[in-house]
Amino acid sequence: MRSHASDPLRDVLENEAQSVLQQALAGLPPDQRAVLVLRVVEDLSYREIADALQLEMGTVMSRLSRAREKLRRALEPYLGAAARRAGAEA
Repeated sequence: MRSHASDPLRDVLENEAQSVLQQALAGLPPDQRAVLVLRVVEDLSYREIADALQLEMGTVMSRLSRAREKLRRALEPYLGAAARRAGAEA
């Protein structure tokens, strides 16, 4: 049995997914990207983000919502039916 680490197809697909995600993030407006990165990557709370960027909580929440929606739309072709269902339920 081969490990996933030595699976060339898996490596290619993971590299492509990483590239697509990086392009989608780069396509976000800087203010939305900053809030998204602080929330998702740095795991800051909304309050911590608001304090760090000197924003109102409502601004943080709206920017994060817009960033998530734009990211979802950008990644939808790669995520398939699950993303379309989640978008329809939102």
